[in-house]
Amino acid sequence: MRKLFRTKKRIAVTVGTVALAAALGGAAFAFFTSTGTGTGSAVIGTGGTGISVVGTETTPLVPGTSGTVSFTVSNAGTVPETITNIHFTGATPDTTSASAGCTSAMLDLSMPDVPISPAVTIPAGGGPTALVATGTLTMGNLATSQDDCVSATPSLSFTTS
Repeated sequence: MRKLFRTKKRIAVTVGTVALAAALGGAAFAFFTSTGTGTGSAVIGTGGTGISVVGTETTPLVPGTSGTVSFTVSNAGTVPETITNIHFTGATPDTTSASAGCTSAMLDLSMPDVPISPAVTIPAGGGPTALVATGTLTMGNLATSQDDCVSATPSLSFTTS
């Protein structure tokens, strides 16, 4: 009889343990599926604004030709900046050429985006740093005269990402 009692006792303990585990599991399930509301806050930093790109093309361009643009990058900002792409946004004729009648449209300069791979990180206050990547600047050949832009030295504008 003792042997049977022990077995019943073990069965009772086992059944009790399983029931307790099931009850706790149900409580945990209910806890994780509950709903509610709340609020929070965070501070988001700002990207630096001190990036300066200088593009230099030294081959005199004539309508319909291209030249290579080399780049240096500086960071006057207070946080490091990573450069992954340089985008040409336009050209402005120098004062003398503009006085002669040269316009940005007459220059008709274009350059595909220049991917920087691998990306280059410029430390805060760093530069100028010469980039390995180069761009190809092309002067379009318009159907109208571009003579007013002969010997122009335009300022090139870029953005980075």
